[in-house]
Amino acid sequence: AEEEGEYLSPLTAQRAAILRETYLTQFNGLSYEYFENEPNYDKAVEIYRGRVYLSNAEIDHYAYKESEEEKQFYYAFIKSSCLKKSPSAYNDSVLVYGQKAAAGDEEAFTILAHIISLPLLDAAKFNMALRAAKTFTFVQMLHFLAETVRLGADREKATLIFDEMCKRKKEGDLEEMADSLHYLNFHIDPSIREEFNALRLSLLRSTKAHRVKIKSTNENLHLVFGEEKGTYPVPAGKKTKNNFIKAWSLGQLAIYWLFMAVIPIVAAALVTMAISNNRLYETYTRLIFIPAFIVVYAFAVISGLQWFSNDEWESSIFRRVMILVSILTAIIPTLYYISPSTFPSLKPWSLPLFIVSAATGILDMLIFRERKKVWAYVTTIPFGIIIVLCSVFLILEGAGVNL
Repeated sequence: AEEEGEYLSPLTAQRAAILRETYLTQFNGLSYEYFENEPNYDKAVEIYRGRVYLSNAEIDHYAYKESEEEKQFYYAFIKSSCLKKSPSAYNDSVLVYGQKAAAGDEEAFTILAHIISLPLLDAAKFNMALRAAKTFTFVQMLHFLAETVRLGADREKATLIFDEMCKRKKEGDLEEMADSLHYLNFHIDPSIREEFNALRLSLLRSTKAHRVKIKSTNENLHLVFGEEKGTYPVPAGKKTKNNFIKAWSLGQLAIYWLFMAVIPIVAAALVTMAISNNRLYETYTRLIFIPAFIVVYAFAVISGLQWFSNDEWESSIFRRVMILVSILTAIIPTLYYISPSTFPSLKPWSLPLFIVSAATGILDMLIFRERKKVWAYVTTIPFGIIIVLCSVFLILEGAGVNL
């Protein structure tokens, strides 16, 4: 004997089949009614929830068949409704979505991206949707472009959205841009890849962008910089206070280094030549050399801070280089103090070079941190020895002791 509930009489089974067929007919009929003929989302979604009793093969309407969750069904309904609206009604709708998206509404942002990516959207309605994004910031437009590409926007649409994005000031939170930049780096249409790469590089060119990257734990940001996964050191110290950056052209980068390095070095060289040619009194010569050389080293330290921060792996390399330069600079006055008669031409240079080398080395050790003890010993001990030696000779010279 069959257990209760497992056996259906032929009559009951027939009734169940009729009921199921009736349910299926009603489901497919109402799905078209409230989705296509008389769009009503509240009623359409109630019909959608009844799909759990049916197999995918039994469902006729694409939106009910393909939408795996209500959110997908909602987007499908919105897109379908927009295609059917009159131009004026459609324009009103996308303007509302655009305003909400610009204010930070993520759902409105996604809906607008879905609408503008529709394959059947005509040029007039596309332009209306693009104008609805006119209040988007550069970062929002970057996310918008990435989302539309992900949703399948064709080459022409992606190009127009990219062009609209490039009209904005190229600035914003670099970490916030990282994921979209990384996605587009792999999925942007080949026809605009060259322009996109130029934009990407401009965002990563400033000293601030470099510091943000060094401090960031966002893997995609490092990958956008061209670093291979796992090759960059773990960030140390505090993160940057803010990640806001502005794009730099090659010209801006050249101007930056012109003022940060080239001009100070040339100015120092010209001052040195002028002093040497005018044969000023020895006392004045010694004193006036000091600011000329300090300018060069000060700008080097400032450049290092702007480019490397002060506590990362790259800054420790900068520290080593600067201290080694300080040691080499201190060798010149040391040679003079050891044997003044052998190197008489070094006399005007001895005091300023000693002050500059000592100040620069100490400043580097105070500002920049060394991450490896071996390098700390290799740079600090020789620097300390030569500065102490130089100081002793300078004191003896001041006291009138002839060596």
